[in-house]
Amino acid sequence: HLSIPERLIGVAAIAVGENHVLALLEDGTVTGWTSRPELHLIDFPTDLDEVVAIAAGEAHSLALKSNGEVVAWGWTEGHRPTWVPSELQHVTQIAAGDEYNLAIQEDGSVVIWGTRYVPTGPAPDPRDIYRTRMVRAEDWQWTYVTDATAIVAGDELGLNILRDGTVGVVRNKDRGYGEGAGYLLSDLSDVSSVTIARGDRGHEYVVAARKDGTIVIPKAPHDDGNDVRDVVAVAANRLSTTYAL
Repeated sequence: HLSIPERLIGVAAIAVGENHVLALLEDGTVTGWTSRPELHLIDFPTDLDEVVAIAAGEAHSLALKSNGEVVAWGWTEGHRPTWVPSELQHVTQIAAGDEYNLAIQEDGSVVIWGTRYVPTGPAPDPRDIYRTRMVRAEDWQWTYVTDATAIVAGDELGLNILRDGTVGVVRNKDRGYGEGAGYLLSDLSDVSSVTIARGDRGHEYVVAARKDGTIVIPKAPHDDGNDVRDVVAVAANRLSTTYAL
């Protein structure tokens, strides 16, 4: 159970993790509260100011400062401290998932890092960073994302919303993708907003609103047709808190 602190005013944005909540205040500082104080999820870094965006994962958090710098704190898989790659720069948007992070850079490229996105091998390095790349189903041609306008991070799925209204999906490495690889939803276009919803079976689904007002749930590779009905029930409520293009 999480209780909102008393006299919390001047809030500009909220980010919700599994065991903690962050609040970005109008003065560019960050506060938060947690149900698991022993995890130190709200032990904020020093000099955490001039913040313009926040993101909360399972047990870690991100903050984006006005100069494009990303700050991270908390823990990743194996209780390793979370981190920010030195290659990351000129960031405009951030998103935090279960054990990974997404960021849009100034040039429209999307990068992904974290313990869920590491190369295969006997001793993977969790500090590797990848530029997100997508494959087109019609011709199996790979292309790096260079025109993203928004990102969304769930537990299993990471979404890249592209400037032309299409959506790219990156799945965590446990589901068969890794190293920033994903696929374009070729049957989805003219998207105005998107979110991620979860069915009773635990699968995550993309729920998108098109510019004409229709709501679409693209068929997922694991879908057998029975779980989607559970998602439809929550889609309308979830779309009230989506990320718009």
